[in-house]
Amino acid sequence: MLKKAFIGVLFVVLLSPLLLSLNVEATTDWCEIGVPYRAVDGLTVTLHSFVIVEKTGSYQYIIEYTLENKNPDEKILEGAFKLYYRDTTGGLPQYGFFDYLFPGDSITRSYTFEELKSKPFDVLEYHHDNFFSDEPLEDSLKWKVIYPDDTPPVTEHDYDGSWRNADFIIMLTATDNINGIAETYYQINDGPVKAVGADGQPLITTEGANNTLKYWSVDDAGNEELPHKILTGIKLDKTVPTIGTPSRMPEGDVEPYQEVRILVNVTDLESGIKNVTLSCLNIDKPVSNFSIVKDLNITLCLHRPTYYYKDAVSGDVTITYPNGTAFIGKFSIYVKAQFGGYGMSTYPGYNIDGFTKFYLSPPLFLYGPGNYTIGIDSLYTADGYIIENRWAVFPSVQIEAKDDSIIWIDLPMTFNSTTGLYEATIPGQGEDILVRYKITAYDNAGNFKVEDNNGTYYAYTVIPEFPSTMLLPLLMLTTLIATILLKKKRKTKTQPP
Repeated sequence: MLKKAFIGVLFVVLLSPLLLSLNVEATTDWCEIGVPYRAVDGLTVTLHSFVIVEKTGSYQYIIEYTLENKNPDEKILEGAFKLYYRDTTGGLPQYGFFDYLFPGDSITRSYTFEELKSKPFDVLEYHHDNFFSDEPLEDSLKWKVIYPDDTPPVTEHDYDGSWRNADFIIMLTATDNINGIAETYYQINDGPVKAVGADGQPLITTEGANNTLKYWSVDDAGNEELPHKILTGIKLDKTVPTIGTPSRMPEGDVEPYQEVRILVNVTDLESGIKNVTLSCLNIDKPVSNFSIVKDLNITLCLHRPTYYYKDAVSGDVTITYPNGTAFIGKFSIYVKAQFGGYGMSTYPGYNIDGFTKFYLSPPLFLYGPGNYTIGIDSLYTADGYIIENRWAVFPSVQIEAKDDSIIWIDLPMTFNSTTGLYEATIPGQGEDILVRYKITAYDNAGNFKVEDNNGTYYAYTVIPEFPSTMLLPLLMLTTLIATILLKKKRKTKTQPP
């Protein structure tokens, strides 16, 4: 029966160190020295010895073996041995003259292979048809070529010590001074011993800052890496940070250009908080929108379904912020015009930059600042009919640009060790400005959480300089004062001189 085993070899002097990278082999049933095996050609093969002898620049590989024909009624031609290279394809075949073995016959032979030291072998094979083969044959008998050494292998890992936010693999790579690697073993957090060849590379799945990995390798000569290496401080955090409900100061009304401080509790139990950001929507907006009024002096003559116009207008629709920067975003453009003719109210259709015509001036969204040409295309009555055979004059047209963009301004939040809260200050805004905000937190493993009040955002509105709640009392007070003064004046006039 075939089973895994090491070959006993004789060696005079150890080879100089030759590092061989880990190459975990597929499971192979290696033959043993001194055990008879039936080959695919029908002969019984026994390898009695396999000796490796060092010379100045080469090695001799000396084998002694017996072939026996135990078939009762068949003659069988002798097969041959072949050594296969470890690092390249091909090999070194056995040369010689071979005879037929008749039933009951056997023959014992000795043969010496020789090759340069720089071309080590990995497999010794017996087969009846392997002379021209480049790799070991599937149905052959195989013995593992093992160079004796007393130096254990060295195993390294590729973990860089950083936090990870998902299950991850640590790659183990083993090298040996002369032989190949038989196997690399490991234990995760003192769990069961596993083998890379059978179980794959170690997979870290447990959250924490101090996972452990014990690992070691064994080479083909049976040398075990001792003591076993231990990697500690393996970090895994798959949980997002926790963000509490933010509070603000002041808690009540926010007056024009009053700063607002946002405070929030943010925690992370594993890797810790890396940064917290307060994102505010539409702060530092333009002071006001603007409009362009142009005299067109357009006269249209509509007869049949055709028309013409003799003039157009273009406007530079760039919105500038108080700090001097130009807004690049989305604008709503409205075209408005009023004119009279034949006692009928009519309305313009229009296009912008030659694109889609519109009726009754619905909004059209454009991107980026720049010059947009607004052209008048035709006239419509209030109920949507095109005017035919009519004359109409446009004295002027008004273009209004409105900033409908969504701009998030990010403000870093700092940790206050006294309160244990993260804080940031929103700059003061003009009256009637609606300020919406959300909070984003990242931990050191790259997990992040966005707290945006379930998609509706946290918000406050800057009150007018004179709130409407104060206008009525002020109006009543003003009226009262005026009434009193008026009565006094009348009373003064009615008194006799």
